Amino acid sequence: MGSWYLTAGNQLHLYRTAADLANVTVASLTPGDLYYRSCLRFDWGLQTIVSGFGGKTADVGLTPNTDGTSTFRYANLGMDATATNILTDDATFVMFYVCWAQGRDASYAVISTGPTLSAGAKKAILAKVKELGFLKKQFALLRHESCQASSAEAAEEAYARRGNFNYKFQ
Repeated sequence: MGSWYLTAGNQLHLYRTAADLANVTVASLTPGDLYYRSCLRFDWGLQTIVSGFGGKTADVGLTPNTDGTSTFRYANLGMDATATNILTDDATFVMFYVCWAQGRDASYAVISTGPTLSAGAKKAILAKVKELGFLKKQFALLRHESCQASSAEAAEEAYARRGNFNYKFQ
């Protein structure tokens, strides 16, 4: 499947993904850590690797099931989940609905081939968010601009210039 950006999702899913990768508690992450510094990506090959935070990696053990779903584990958080592909344009993005075994929580995530989503993809995703009954105010986009920075200082400067957390759809 290749390399994909984690570009959007509800806050529950995004914070859990970042906390597991960074091996910290969800409560210890700041919005800046998540939205501007995490640089979360998924790489599919023989393993399913999540990467971000300047080179941290973790194998989430994605396992396809016979019913079309896939299971995965966030080992550092001790959490297991089942993901179902619920929306795609068959070219640039895939949206997953996720059921968490612990707490019986539900979340969703969007991966894409590039660091941003098109206006049409955003519109389709927001319609699906509403259809599923999720709160629009919990929807968030991850910003990948500072991920291309050549140094930690450049990433911090890009983050500081942002001023506010403009991570929601306009």
